[in-house]
Amino acid sequence: MMKCRLVLVGLLGALALVGCKSNDDLLDVKGREIGERDSEIAALRKRLANEESIRLVMKKDLDATQQSLDASNAEADRLRLSNGQLAADLAAARAAPKPELGGGVRNLGEGIDMFERDGAIVVRLDNSVTFSAGSASLSKNGQGLLLNQVAEILASYPDHRVSVEGHTDNQPIKKSRWKTNLNLSIARALEVRRFLAAKAKVTEGRMRIAAYGEHVPRIKANSKAARSKNRRVEIVLYRPASDN
Repeated sequence: MMKCRLVLVGLLGALALVGCKSNDDLLDVKGREIGERDSEIAALRKRLANEESIRLVMKKDLDATQQSLDASNAEADRLRLSNGQLAADLAAARAAPKPELGGGVRNLGEGIDMFERDGAIVVRLDNSVTFSAGSASLSKNGQGLLLNQVAEILASYPDHRVSVEGHTDNQPIKKSRWKTNLNLSIARALEVRRFLAAKAKVTEGRMRIAAYGEHVPRIKANSKAARSKNRRVEIVLYRPASDN
């Protein structure tokens, strides 16, 4: 009887040990499952955080693009208004009465004359009021002539092509960096065109330059008075091709 009881107790103990081991195994499995779920949750959170960062970046880019588009639209509206004003100004300039030359030379002030030559309109600027000897820098008087009288004349003939032409006397250059009279006449013509484009708002593409040095004198003489008259810049306005 005692022996049977001992065997029964042993069996019960074995069964208890087996039961404990099974529970431990289940706990291990559940623990791994929980760990895997935690890893998945962490990965999802990271993915969501990355997607949120991308969304914020895309929103920032979209806002910047919208601002740029708004600015472009505003600039387009401004240009349309400006073009409309320019068209109105051009029409008014075409309709405005042109300066009468009367077939001769018209003096417009000290150092500036206007006349017709071979069907073109010529505005002549004496170097005595535009440039110092050997220099290609416009004087204050020269700037004033270009900004007022010359700009007004060019605005009166908006369809005319413009040639800015430099001339010098025949005296060899001795104390100037231009080396030759031709180089000096080129530099002066360029300076006049640059000033008209920058300050008088004449379209640079409308103007060409030409330079003749001493080779096209007003007066073929070698006196001081003749040399003074030969030093000049001429702004020549040519009629549109359809008018020729």
